[in-house]
Amino acid sequence: MTATAPLGPAELAAAADPGARDRVTEPRATAAPSAPDEVASGASRRTRLVLAAIGLVLVAAIAVSLLGERDPDDPADPALVEGDADDAGDDTTAADGTDADSDTDPDADTDADEPTDPAPDGTEEQLAELDALIARIDDEPDGFGSVASSLRDDLADIRAATDLGDRAADTRELIAELGGWVVADELARRRAPEIVEVLAPFGRPAFAPLGATYEAMLGVGSDPRRYDPHTEDLLDDLEDLLGETSTDAWRDDARELLARLDTWVDDGELTRPSVRDLRAALEELAG
Repeated sequence: MTATAPLGPAELAAAADPGARDRVTEPRATAAPSAPDEVASGASRRTRLVLAAIGLVLVAAIAVSLLGERDPDDPADPALVEGDADDAGDDTTAADGTDADSDTDPDADTDADEPTDPAPDGTEEQLAELDALIARIDDEPDGFGSVASSLRDDLADIRAATDLGDRAADTRELIAELGGWVVADELARRRAPEIVEVLAPFGRPAFAPLGATYEAMLGVGSDPRRYDPHTEDLLDDLEDLLGETSTDAWRDDARELLARLDTWVDDGELTRPSVRDLRAALEELAG
């Protein structure tokens, strides 16, 4: 008889419960996902991502389209509204139309080379007086001496002139010519003041600083004999000076004429009182 080895604890447990061995040695099976389910899940995620991307593209396109259609002047645009507010804050125009921030002094002297007092076109009344003078010469030419015809033609040219600068220059030329006619007894002395008074509004220079010198010229033209024997020279020099357009030219001409006046007065050919107003005007220009 062969000896039997004693049973261990595991064997005793197996003998007591025959199904225990199967439970211990056989692991519980776990259900694995089938291949078709995994494919379907991945496709679903990709579809959602594609749809989301398409949605973002559509939103961006709509936004760009709306911004492109906005009116650049639309006050509803916050940026534009803010800009308008800034512009309004920068508006420093004064009540008189000048720029309050401008460095220009409104009381400062205007550039002498710029016209500041344009030659007038003549009011209706002044033009009517010129027409009346022409008519008087036509009616009584003998009353205006041997130069009546020339005088009448010169007045008509001034009346017909359309350029103010040309009209003013022609007027001053005629005033200068009147002096020579009176001194030469070709025009009655009493006619000179009458003619100069009618011509005065049309011969004013375009530059305000020359105003006083022009008034002095009118005085010489109204009483030419008072300045004889230098009437014609004096009027010609004044005509040239009043035709200049720069301060340097005015200054040079004024200084030269002042020197001539002093010589004529010193030589006793002119009286000092007769040239007082003229000297004052010229000294202002001479500086």
